[in-house]
Order: sequence, then structure tokens, then C-alpha cells
Amino acid sequence: MWQIAGREEELAAPGGFLEYSIGDDSIVVVRNAAGEIVAFHHACRHRGTRLADGCRAFAPCAIRCPYHAGIYDLDRRPVPRP
Repeated sequence: MWQIAGREEELAAPGGFLEYSIGDDSIVVVRNAAGEIVAFHHACRHRGTRLADGCRAFAPCAIRCPYHAGIYDLDRRPVPRP
């Protein structure tokens, strides 16, 4: 079964995201650096904290956990700290 999460135009540039909720699940849909649209569970891998709200853009094209400030790339891979 397909679910419509939003419109492609809402994710115009890399880093653009939208939040999609269905039942008790929350999904974040992101346009990654390669221009592909990817989706994953809307939670930090470390503590399960929600990563973003609504429909905006991650800046500067990275996902930052608001709880522990961990950084993920737009495919949700952890970015090592310098």
C-alpha cells in the first residue's frame, strides 16, 4: 500500500524535509545531497529524540539532534565530530 507523505515541490533542494505522521509513527522525508528523496523514522538513533518539526530545510544540509547535538548527514549516517 502506498501512502502520500507530501509533494515533491516541498523538497526543492538538498536538506529540504517534511514530517509525515501515520498512526503512532512519525517519518521524516528528506531530499539528500544527491537529490534523491529518502525517508526514515523520525528519531535520533542515540536517544530517540524527534529531529525536526513541520516542513522546512535542515541547515547547513545536516541533521542535528536537538537533545545531544549529534550530527547526521542527509541519509541519516552519523557524522564524526572534528
